[in-house]
Amino acid sequence: MALAAFTASARLSADNRYLAFVSADPGDTDHTHRAYVRDLRTGRTVLAGPDARGGPDGQSVSAPVVDRNGRTVAFASSSPDLVPVDTCDTAHVCVRHPR
Repeated sequence: MALAAFTASARLSADNRYLAFVSADPGDTDHTHRAYVRDLRTGRTVLAGPDARGGPDGQSVSAPVVDRNGRTVAFASSSPDLVPVDTCDTAHVCVRHPR
């Protein structure tokens, strides 16, 4: 992951190994905030909320939380591309397994 232009809403897992956060990458001209999880032991950072095709989601997410072991992340988003057929025009709580 490139150095972020904006990072917020950081939450640590109970074992203090995983950090969930939202970030907007410097090259993103739309300034879309996406959820990431960073393994503080290995330094590996992964996109926690890919869209239904595995790419970055189209709208910002907020309020990420990570479970005790860093295996599950939940966040809020109004992005219609996080599930294959989203016909609701409202925010959802999404649960992902980012590893």
